Amino acid sequence: MNQSPWSFDGSLLFNDPLLFFQQFISGASEATVIGYAFLFLLIIIGFIFGQRYLSMRGSTNTFNPLKEAKEAEKSRDLFRAAELYEQGGEYDEAIRAYKEARAYQQVGRIFELRKQWQEAAQFYKLSGDTEKAAVMYQKGGEYVRAAECYLACKKISLAAEAYEKGKRFHEAAAQYERFGNLLKAATVYEQANELDKSAEMYEKYFLREKRAHTGPPSEKSRQLAQSAYQSGQHYIKVKQFQKATEILTAGGFHLEAAEAAVHGGEVEKAAELFLAARAFDRAAALYEQMGDMHRGHRVVGKKFKEEKEYLAAAESFERGEGWAEAAEMYELMGRKSQAARMLMNNGDYHRASELFLAEDDPTAAAEAYEKGGRFREAAELYVQLRQFDKAAQMQEAGGNFFDAAVLYKQQGRVDESISYLQKIDSQSSNYYQASLLLGQLLTEKGMVDAARERYQKILSQESIGPDNLECYYRLALLYEKRREFEEAQSLYEKILAEDFSYRDVKTRNAVIRKALAEVKKVLEATRMEELPAKPASPSAQQTSSRYKIIKKIGQGGMGVVYQAEDTVLKRIVAYKILPAAIRENEVILQNFLQEARIAAGLNHPNVVTIFDTGKNGDEIFITMEYVNGITLKEFLEKNPSDLKAHLEIMKEICLGVAYAHSKNVVHRDLKPANVMLAHDRRVKIMDFGLAKVVSESAADKTSVKGTPLYMAPEQILGEKVDHQSDIYSLGCTFYRMAAGRPPFVQGDVYYHHPPTPPRELNPHVSEALNRLILKAIEKGKSKRYKKVSEIIADLEKLS
Repeated sequence: MNQSPWSFDGSLLFNDPLLFFQQFISGASEATVIGYAFLFLLIIIGFIFGQRYLSMRGSTNTFNPLKEAKEAEKSRDLFRAAELYEQGGEYDEAIRAYKEARAYQQVGRIFELRKQWQEAAQFYKLSGDTEKAAVMYQKGGEYVRAAECYLACKKISLAAEAYEKGKRFHEAAAQYERFGNLLKAATVYEQANELDKSAEMYEKYFLREKRAHTGPPSEKSRQLAQSAYQSGQHYIKVKQFQKATEILTAGGFHLEAAEAAVHGGEVEKAAELFLAARAFDRAAALYEQMGDMHRGHRVVGKKFKEEKEYLAAAESFERGEGWAEAAEMYELMGRKSQAARMLMNNGDYHRASELFLAEDDPTAAAEAYEKGGRFREAAELYVQLRQFDKAAQMQEAGGNFFDAAVLYKQQGRVDESISYLQKIDSQSSNYYQASLLLGQLLTEKGMVDAARERYQKILSQESIGPDNLECYYRLALLYEKRREFEEAQSLYEKILAEDFSYRDVKTRNAVIRKALAEVKKVLEATRMEELPAKPASPSAQQTSSRYKIIKKIGQGGMGVVYQAEDTVLKRIVAYKILPAAIRENEVILQNFLQEARIAAGLNHPNVVTIFDTGKNGDEIFITMEYVNGITLKEFLEKNPSDLKAHLEIMKEICLGVAYAHSKNVVHRDLKPANVMLAHDRRVKIMDFGLAKVVSESAADKTSVKGTPLYMAPEQILGEKVDHQSDIYSLGCTFYRMAAGRPPFVQGDVYYHHPPTPPRELNPHVSEALNRLILKAIEKGKSKRYKKVSEIIADLEKLS
């Protein structure tokens, strides 16, 4: 559809503008629309600018700022009036009006524009703009006033600079110091001729920056060193020599520090500093001045050493007793013997011995080893020199008692050899070999019983095996010698069970077996002839059928112990069969049964209860409470350092012993092996079967029984044994629990008093426990605890 061209209708524009624009947009071409739009825009712009131009012409013709200012002033609009005066160029009037209006900031601004700095500063200050006031004072050359203003607004650094410009150096330096600019403070204090303060600032700067600066040498490190130097020089000028010495030393200026120390009267320090500065002559002179000739000689030695005059250096060092340095010089020259002597003087015995050996001087080397505590090496050299006594002494000094004993044996000095073998601790690695040798020597001296006891002691500590067959063999030979053929045969058969071809055991065993069979046949025939014709004892039959053996659980001097079932009372018991030595001696047997009945009367939670005793065929047995656990001896081997647990065990042992004492029963053989620890940690004391009744009317004089390491001195001597003897054994047991070993482990127990305090062997032992144990094992009964209850009371204090 064709569109008719649009035609302009002016009347429509004024009568209905909306319809006019609709027709215009729909009928006109695009170019026409754009043209009219641009024309319309030009008309609007022209209108706006025309209005502005007319407005400006009208204002030019009518606005007068001075006139307006006076009008504003009349109406008391002083600030507006001041602005108009300033606009009209009347600055004095503007200042007056601003002042009346208290607009001091504006007043200051006008004075600043007019470069009237002092006035500007005053009015900025009045307005509260102190920093602006300081700037104005500074521009006007009033540096002190500027500094004061800067301080008022806490601009410390700017205040310092202003004081410095105003040549008020003291105040400037103080502000630099306050600000933390120590280096600047130092230089300004120097300008103020306050050298003590300048030195202090240089020192503080050095110490502060030295901590922060840890890198390699640099410009910074050189600056730090210079500050230390300046500080020292200023301190010297104000005669503070000690401070000068300290800071110069810190800065590495040892020579200058030494001079300061001399001025300060610190001669020894000065000498050390001269030495550090390698001014050897000055250092030596000062040492000689102090009367320390030795150090003077050593300093001279250092000088000669630096000059590579080694002989002169060595001699100087030697005169000054600088043994190590002298040795070094002599060794450099190849004079090893002289060097070794110097090392001996210095206590370096190991190095000295090496040099003596290098010079083929074993005598001197042995002496060096001896003095250095290397006794084994010394002994070896003395053996080479065939000085066997000396070699043995070295082995003894080093605690090598076995080697000492062997040396004495080789010389035929059997008694000395035996003495050293008896000193060897049972925990030593060569204890077994030592015991074999000891048994051999004792046998050769005819001391068969002593030899047998030593062999038995070894065998009681471990079961038979390839490593201890020789000990079994030697003990069997002793039994043969004593005509104790049954015991010998028993040991031979044990050896054969381990090694069927061991030495001549098979032959010896066959001979003994045949001999015993013949003897037994004769004895049996004799017994049958003498036996009265009567029926067997019913009680014996009942006894034999009452207990059912389960397993063997131990063996000791008092017989073999089995775990058994009491078939009548239906309970597990410990069933001990007494050894032949007791059952074959009627007197000993009756004594033992009497003691067993006494022990059976003890009823306490910490005492193993004895139930019954009787005969089973040819055997004498005793039944007692079965304790499922381990001995205290085994416990200590596994838990050597648990002192807290040990204290609880000590208390329970004491409770059991105190109860027995209250019944007038003495144990006589208290030791870790006779104390059982049940799995629930209950403590049970065993073997009261060896006890005896102690009464006030009868003294018990007995021979030695039991374990000497835990026996009281009076018991060892066969004197009266009573409650205090048990207390001594308790103390020895407690000593073992605290220190890890009995109080006496070598030589004659009776004479080894006083013992080493357990606290010296175990620092964890308290002083109170240490005193308790030592009091319990006093040799004299008068100094020992009187009652176990006293020990219990002291133990309670330790809890």
